[in-house]
Amino acid sequence: MLFENKITDYYLTKIIYDVNFHPVYLTNKPGGIWMEIDGFLLDVFEKISQWIQMMFGIICFRIAAELYIGALVFNIVDNAIFILKHYSIFTLTLCLIDIITSLIFVTACILVNKVIQQIWEKERGFLNYGRLKLMPIRLLLLVITLIQIRGSIFDLMDWIFLTAGMYFTSCTPLSPRKSKAREWLDSWKTKLVPAPMPAK
Repeated sequence: MLFENKITDYYLTKIIYDVNFHPVYLTNKPGGIWMEIDGFLLDVFEKISQWIQMMFGIICFRIAAELYIGALVFNIVDNAIFILKHYSIFTLTLCLIDIITSLIFVTACILVNKVIQQIWEKERGFLNYGRLKLMPIRLLLLVITLIQIRGSIFDLMDWIFLTAGMYFTSCTPLSPRKSKAREWLDSWKTKLVPAPMPAK
């Protein structure tokens, strides 16, 4: 009965999301095109995350955490290059402020990712809580990423990683299962282990 209730709640939550954010219902809403893009990207990222989980056993929340750290690395590299090209006390101060700001934001993203994961683990069977709640942040990051297209490659990668991380945070993982890679490794281990010698 509990399992059936969870399945019912999952589909009810999905219906609520579809009714509020599906393109059919957005024609008269301000910002509807952005919500439509967000929904499309979220479905794409969810398919990618579930494929990665099925093949390698890595869930979306772990992917998101790695992307957030990668974004911070790109930010540091971008600022380091800028300091080397235009060194002065002023530029050094600005770059340090930018790095500290990026560190704070990435830390906040990782914490949000952890909280969303904990909520999902307690309520397995539900649609990811972040699918609805994180939409404004996803859209903000998406717009900033589009603006940064004309910037440096490292700055652009910083924002791409942040945006992708937030989309992975909003994905709903598959239920726990053995990955294809693990099944393949286990089958090879079985083949490589010598058969026991018959007792004399």
